Formats: sequence, C-alpha cells, structure tokens
Amino acid sequence: MKHTPPTTPALGPIALAVTLLAASHAGAQVVTLPEVTVSAQSDTYKVSRSSAATRTDTPIEQTPQSVVVIPRAMIDDQASQTLSEVLRNVSNVTAIDSRESNLTGFKIRGFAAATVLDGAPMPGNFHNQQSLAGVEEVTVIKGPAGGLYGGSQGMARPTLGGTVVITTAEPQDMACRQVGLSLGDYGHKALSFDFNQPVNEVLALRLSGEASSKDSETDQVYFKRSALAPSLLLTPNADTRVVLRLRDVRNETLDYPGLPRGVAGQPDVISGVARSRFIGANGLPPTTHNAQGANLQWTQKLNGQWDLALTLAHNRVDLTQAGAFNASVIDAYLGMFGMPAALGKATQDVYGYRMGQQFESTVLSPSLTGRFNTGSTQHTVSVGLDHEVSKEDAFMRWSDPFGMGLSPITANVNLAGASNATWLEPAGNSMFDSAYVRRFLSSTVYAQDQLQMGPWTLLGSLRLNQLEIENTSAGKSTNRLSSHTTPRLGAVYAFTPQVSAFAGYAEAVQTPYLTTFAKGVAPSAEDAKQTEIGLRLKDMAGVTATLALFDLQRHNVATAATMAYYLADQGSQGIDIDLRLRMNDAWQWLAAYTYQNATYTATNHAQVASYVGKQLFNVPKQQLRLAARYDHQGWGFGLGLTYQSELPGDGSNSFFTPASTVWDTQASYQHKQVRYGLAVSNLLDKPYLVPSAYWGGGQVLPATPRTVTASAVYSF
Repeated sequence: MKHTPPTTPALGPIALAVTLLAASHAGAQVVTLPEVTVSAQSDTYKVSRSSAATRTDTPIEQTPQSVVVIPRAMIDDQASQTLSEVLRNVSNVTAIDSRESNLTGFKIRGFAAATVLDGAPMPGNFHNQQSLAGVEEVTVIKGPAGGLYGGSQGMARPTLGGTVVITTAEPQDMACRQVGLSLGDYGHKALSFDFNQPVNEVLALRLSGEASSKDSETDQVYFKRSALAPSLLLTPNADTRVVLRLRDVRNETLDYPGLPRGVAGQPDVISGVARSRFIGANGLPPTTHNAQGANLQWTQKLNGQWDLALTLAHNRVDLTQAGAFNASVIDAYLGMFGMPAALGKATQDVYGYRMGQQFESTVLSPSLTGRFNTGSTQHTVSVGLDHEVSKEDAFMRWSDPFGMGLSPITANVNLAGASNATWLEPAGNSMFDSAYVRRFLSSTVYAQDQLQMGPWTLLGSLRLNQLEIENTSAGKSTNRLSSHTTPRLGAVYAFTPQVSAFAGYAEAVQTPYLTTFAKGVAPSAEDAKQTEIGLRLKDMAGVTATLALFDLQRHNVATAATMAYYLADQGSQGIDIDLRLRMNDAWQWLAAYTYQNATYTATNHAQVASYVGKQLFNVPKQQLRLAARYDHQGWGFGLGLTYQSELPGDGSNSFFTPASTVWDTQASYQHKQVRYGLAVSNLLDKPYLVPSAYWGGGQVLPATPRTVTASAVYSF
C-alpha cells in the first residue's frame, strides 16, 4: 500500500511577504535563549476565558451560551488520539469511530456541527480526520450562535447544531522541544514532535507534526496518518502580532461498510459473521483524505481602546474513496426495481462505488474591536466582515459491469465465509453516476456589542449574510442567491463572583443545495433557532460548572424518501451539564451529562409523515462522561467512564443498538525530562454494537475492543 509523504503547501505571496518582513527585523544575529524543562505537574482542566464564542477575549462566565473548553493538559492526560476522543469530555457531542471518519461528521445537540481551525471554517464533512499535533485547546459552542463564523452555511457542514473550534499553539519566545513515541495493540506505532525556537526578540518559529499507523480489529482495515504544521510568529513591536500557520494532514484507510444485520427490528449480526469480518473486496483501493492549509492572523493595537484583526486563510481537502458493500445496505433502492430485500441473507451480492470530493476555501475576515465606557457601562464592540469563496468538485461512480444501471461486482458472496468479492473499478457507465461542481460566494457583515453594567452582562449581535451558490451538473448550471439576517441576544446576571445565570437566543440559516426535491415541493431555506437558559459556577469550592436547559428547533429540513426529498421539522430539547472539580493540587474531576429528546417534530408531506416523533439517527437520549485524575510526585493516574443510552440505527427507528458503558484508564510517570505513559481504552473489553453511518444507517459497527498503548515523551 503506497502512502504519500506529506508536503508543505506553497506559502503564496502573503507568506512570502511575512517572511521578508521577518528577515528585515531579524538581521544576521541569532539569539540563543535558555532552555525550558516541562514540569511534571498536571495543569488544571479549568479554563476561565475564551474568544471562541464571541470572537473577543471574554470570561466564560460572561458568555450567554453554553461553551466548553478542553485544554491540552486533558488531551495529554487521557492520551487522546482522535478529535472524537477529545470531544467525549463535552456533553451532547456524538462520538465517531475511527473506521467511520470518512462517513460522518460531529453532531452537537443532535444536529450537524461545523469545525473552525484557527479562526477559519474548515471545508469538507469529515473533521474527525484532523490531527491533534500542535493543538492547544478545543472549544465547543452549543447551538447556532447566529452563524458566528461566516454565514451559517459552512462548506458542506453548517453551524446549526454548534461549532467545534480548534486552536493550535503559536510559536513562543522561549525555546522548548518535545519528541514522543507510542506503541500499542493492533500494530500501533506513532511518532510525534513539537519544536519551538525563538530566532530573536521579533521572530519565533515552531514545527509540530506526527506520523502514525495501526491496524484494527476488522480484517484488512488499517489507519495511516501524517501531519506537518510549521508556524511563524512575528512581533515587530508591542502593538503588532502576526502569526502564519501552515498545515498538511494526510489520512489513509480502507472503506468499511459495517456488518449486516440478521433480523428486521434487531441489531444482531447475521449468524456466523465474525466481528472481525471485512465485507468489502480483495484489491480494494485505499481511501485517502488529505487536508492542506495556510492561515495568517494579524492583530494590530491602534490605540488604548481599538484593535484591528485580520484572518486570511486558504484550505483545501481532497477525498478519494472506494468502497464495496453487501446488498442489504441498499435494500430500499433495490426494491424500486422489484428486487427482493437482502436483509438477513447469509449470501448476498456485493456492489462497488468510487467517489471523489475536492474542496477549496479562501476566507478573508477583517474586524475592528473597541473597548470603552459610556457612563458606568463598559462596552466591547466588534464590527467585521466574513468573506468566503469556496468550490467543490465531486463525482460518484457506481459499479455496473452488466449494464443494468447498477449491478454487483461479485454475486452470491457468503458473508459468513472467508472469501470476499474481487474489486472491479466502476467504468463510469452507470445510469446513477453523477458529477457536479459547486461554488460558494458568501459575504457577511456583522456588529456585536457586549455591555457590562454592574452585575449584568448583555450581548447583542446582528449578522447580514448574502450567499450565492452555483451548481453545475450534467452540463446544466443553476444559481441560487439568498440573503439572511441572523440575530443573537443574551444576558448574564452575576449573583456573586462565583454564581451567575444566563439566557440566550440565536438563529442560523442554511440554503439547500444539491438536493433533488420531489415534484411540487418548493425548496425553502432551512433555519435553526435556539433558546437557552443556564446556571454557572466559577471556582466555587473548587467547582466550575455550567447547567443549561435548551430548546433547538430546525425548520424546512430536507428529508429523504427513497429517491426524492421533502420538507420536515426537527427539534431537540433537554439539559446539559458540564462540570470541573479541582479538589486540591492532586485531584481533578470531570463530569459531562446530557438528557435530551431529539426527534422529527412535524411535516406537511405524507411521504415522510412516518418520521414524525422518531428519534434522530444515532443520537442518544442520554450521555454521561465521568473522569478523574490524580497527580502526585511525578505519578499520574486517570480513570474514566463513558455511557450512552440506546441508539436508533436508522432514521425510521426500525432498530436500536443497546446502551453501553465503557471504562478507560491512564497512568503516567515523569522522570526528569521524560514522561512515560500507559493508556487502556475499553478497559473491561466490553463487546457491544453501535449503528453504522454507512449510507445513512442500517448496518451495525462492532465497537473497538480493549486496546493498550504505551508512550514516552522526551522534553528538552
């Protein structure tokens, strides 16, 4: 299997200009600063401030919306290897198995969530492929927030459910270097590094990255990842700060369709089919997901009250995917052609497909922030522009060796046996093949004011977005132009410095695209509205917590019924609790709990009326995460529990996978400059099933068994 090594994307004229400017200040002399040794003492998991939810540096207790921050210390202590493993520490975020990282994205409060990396929305659908190399913290904003980044649309992933904000580390003015190695079950091998070097008082450089590979419980399925993230910090004076970040992340795996069910209404796998069975094809080409980007952030202090900021980013994602799957995956479609259902049959035909998606996105975001008083009222005012130009080129080809429109690459494969189908590249002759080019042009202007008046903090913002979408498919082009205004309002009342209450309201809008609506169904813009009230504690007897009651409604959701789409409404109501407890210098605790009811709520179309009242696919009613960490004299021990209630296996709720409780544990020891670690996931080796996201559900996925990983990190 060929794995292409990472290459650094071209800097372009912006990066070149920054480099030349840095050189003019650097001169010929290199200043060597003292080395720093990383302490063994674990940092607290409590984060008091964040700019993610307001785009201004704001104390979290003054933000009228649920915001949770996961710092790097927690990522390291729990030995997290994927973004999904990081996000399990936040209430109401769905989990993603690594085998499905090319099939689905994150959901917050039941609905699709966008991902923002260093202030710029990330294109594409599959953000669990992001590397954790160089990540400083991960912030979760729950709910639409008025389309806080861009115009709510996102490039394929809207912000209707919320936003995952990833912040990577900047170069620092002190030298520090770190190299890590880890080995584990299923042939896991990983190398990580982080080198930070100041050049002089003006310029600092940083280089982070990783390379990893491992197999899985599933036969033939493997994972490879490489990441390289160089960055540059330029501070020519006390008022100017420029950060340039480059990023290249490459992932390779095999497409995994899950396992076939044996009985309608039940999650059980067909008798005789092993958990480790890979029902794909011999000779199946690898699936690759490669992401490259350049990000420039410039902040300029204009005077004592006003700051100017600019984010300019270009990101590209290339996905090439080949897959083979058993016939019961597409039972609903085969039935349209009079073919019998394959569900439960031990012998099935195997079909194949090839798809590709290429996303490119350029984002320009200038903003002006002022801090001033009017009488006794303190204002933080922000005005700005989010301008995004994006493009997606995509194709889908289906196997059709017999010229029937859709036909198998191999017929009558024994799913319980050891033999697989043989891969046959789709020839591009199927009547279901498709290709399209989609272009976005989005411009959003916004204004926001945060007012502090005694115990009150008020927030009001308004975002005016104009979005133009051009779709070209089968030689025909269609254009859609839409304009939307999305408000965001909120208030916080501080009873004491440690106790406050908040209330918030926010909206977001998504314009439908590439959706084949049924005849007579007029496409309408989808909107989301969230109302939320909550209570916060800030370091009260060591407790920092947020408790929130929320009601999030989506209207005009495109809902599939076989080959066409209709409109329906969805809603999610419930309670989220996120808590951190610092008992003393040694003990830290975490709790995250969700109880919600996420369902289809209404429709005017009989074709999808059966969905009303049904639970949203793969969204649990309850989630719980408990974790504890003890650090003393260089030793560290962690124990965690993750629980989720039963999960609907498809949109019609025809079956549910049972509830599950899974334990994980970690241990570490700091000896001089080396930190040794041992991590065990699924500690009790619990066998359980979860729904597969493959082609919208219907199959099941055997959860990852107990896995042990040992690591060593050398800091110098």
